[in-house]
Amino acid sequence: MICKKYLLRVMLTLFFIATAYICFTFPPPKTTETIKVDSQRTISTEVNHGTKFYEWIGLLTLALSVWIWKKELKITGFGPFSGPPIEQQSPETFRREVAEEEKKASNMQTTFENVLADMRDDELQQQKKRILELARSRHALNDMIIAKDLRISRQSAKALLFLLTKKGKLRCDGYPKATLYTLTSSLENLAIDHIKTLIKEHHPILTERRFVRIRHKHELDAVFESDKETFLIEVKFLKNPIKIMLLEEWMTRFLAAANEFGDDKTLFCYLVMVALEGVSLTETQMLISQVSYDFGNKPLRIVVFDESELRKNQFGQTR
Repeated sequence: MICKKYLLRVMLTLFFIATAYICFTFPPPKTTETIKVDSQRTISTEVNHGTKFYEWIGLLTLALSVWIWKKELKITGFGPFSGPPIEQQSPETFRREVAEEEKKASNMQTTFENVLADMRDDELQQQKKRILELARSRHALNDMIIAKDLRISRQSAKALLFLLTKKGKLRCDGYPKATLYTLTSSLENLAIDHIKTLIKEHHPILTERRFVRIRHKHELDAVFESDKETFLIEVKFLKNPIKIMLLEEWMTRFLAAANEFGDDKTLFCYLVMVALEGVSLTETQMLISQVSYDFGNKPLRIVVFDESELRKNQFGQTR
């Protein structure tokens, strides 16, 4: 069948070539016509008898002899009208090109997704950085404060606070009723952690609460409980040398909170003072040693820490 197909085109090609040869080689001969104007003058005119027509026929048949082989010769046009060559793709080539296009599209999508992921990660890092800045400047945070400051939903604020808590940057206390978040490395938490270590040397701690409100009138920084004892902790900061009147005010408020606590267990009270930079730890301890105090049936211990020692996880002296 293929041989017959090519045979027909070969015969057509020979026919077109023969026709072109005849048109170019044997065109009608030109003739000259003479017209006598008068006895002395004549006008001669050369007549082609369709020579140009035969030339065009020759060119057309010659072109056709080539055109019928355009598929094999990969011809798509003539002269300025030629276009890109037409190639017939095999199924394997087609599938390979489709696979390459899909791969390019996939790579572009992956790149776009990576850019979006980087943007989201950068935004997340900035949000977490802002939360830690707020935690350093405020006593405690909650999800409402974060949502308002970052202009995000409360659910998103809770998620960010949870991430920072999981990484150990924040503490979460009072969950879930009245959740507060504080900086884990704050002086207040470091002081409470040291007291907790002191208590654990003699009493196994079963429960721990920080930043506890009592009857909506008093607040305590921490409450630890063992089987038979309850330990109340209050932390104060000394920005200036301690004064007797200030110490009396602190102890009065602490005793009022302890009296409102209402617990069947034995109460132990810890008043913790942190001497900030510029305040002498030795002078503070000397002044406290010269003061006696009465907390009734509630034993009171006053513990003084130096800020720099506290940050280095070193204990101050206990009285």
